[in-house]
Amino acid sequence: NKEVSVIRIQWMMKSDKVSTISSADSGDSLPKRSMWPADAPALLRIQMATPDSTTVNGQQSFDSSIVSTAFLRPSGIRVPRNLLDGVGFNAVSPQAARAASSTTNVTASVSPIACSKEAFDNNQYACSAYVTLPRKLVAGNSMAFLRLMSIYNDADVRLSFDNIGDGTVKFDGVQPKVDSTGRAGDIYRRVSSRVSPSNEINYPEYAVDVTGSLCKDFSVTNQGVPSALTCKVVPEEQ
Repeated sequence: NKEVSVIRIQWMMKSDKVSTISSADSGDSLPKRSMWPADAPALLRIQMATPDSTTVNGQQSFDSSIVSTAFLRPSGIRVPRNLLDGVGFNAVSPQAARAASSTTNVTASVSPIACSKEAFDNNQYACSAYVTLPRKLVAGNSMAFLRLMSIYNDADVRLSFDNIGDGTVKFDGVQPKVDSTGRAGDIYRRVSSRVSPSNEINYPEYAVDVTGSLCKDFSVTNQGVPSALTCKVVPEEQ
């Protein structure tokens, strides 16, 4: 039953895809893609919608001051690891894209984020930002939305709720979304499902277990299944 006013966003960790880290040029601009190093932390665009009620009255509800945007631009990788945990360090306040009852758009400014090569080398997130919410989130209110988009490079992101003085707040009832596309020949099928993060899921050990090759016969006909099958039986070695 706590109110949340700050979200912590962390990204850029050493992995199989990224084993080194370099710094993009400092500044508050958005350079061309070719000017951003391949091993530099991604620039993140965050968009938040925090309605002041539990109902949304159509798309117009998101075209007002409840929607805010910020660009988190990594700028330098020399800060010590311990500075990343300070709530006042890399503090960001997103800007409303449009003021309530206004027809004039507002250009969101770029927020420079100091990252840490020391953290990256110790298998920790190199970049961290504390984002102040436009409105506090009250426990039990599900009407809040956050969209993250990485620009220039891919990003592994960690998101946590932080209360100043109270530490990290736990999520309740989180259901990760699994989005998978399967292929059989030239046929594709996409399956998207919400799953429970608990350890009580009974995963199948296998679907088919064979010691040799596997052959499948298919027949599409309105005259019955032919008696002659195409799969050949391989005799066992004596």
